[in-house]
Amino acid sequence: MRCLLKYSLISLLALVLSQHSYAFEREAIRLDTAKGSITIEVELAITPAERKQGLMGRDDFGPGDAMLFIYPGEQRLSFWMKGTPVSLDIIFFDGKGAWLNTAYSTIPFSLDSYSSVAPGRYVLEVAAGEAKRLGIGEGTLLLGKAGP
Repeated sequence: MRCLLKYSLISLLALVLSQHSYAFEREAIRLDTAKGSITIEVELAITPAERKQGLMGRDDFGPGDAMLFIYPGEQRLSFWMKGTPVSLDIIFFDGKGAWLNTAYSTIPFSLDSYSSVAPGRYVLEVAAGEAKRLGIGEGTLLLGKAGP
């Protein structure tokens, strides 16, 4: 009986620890697109732990939601959808905020790799279809914080 109780407590603790959720900092950013300037609120993934977690396990992500991954410098960037239950548009930007490429309508839970075509520093994830709706594509500039 003691062994069963001990096993149950260990299992419960493991479950609680595996369900850890991150409270991402939020910020409004501005993008200059072919359709004009837009401001969107994003969740920021800045630390290695935040970037690793990203949107994995999140099913509450939809139109109007966004996450911005920020890396310390330009590098080849590659993302997958392991553990991500919603389809996304994954948008890559270089260190100056210039659009590089977009992976449109990614496949939930896929282990396929979605990569930047050149070294990048920023990755914006939005719900599938949002990149086209917002006019994010060739010529788009990620300008950072909105407002003064």
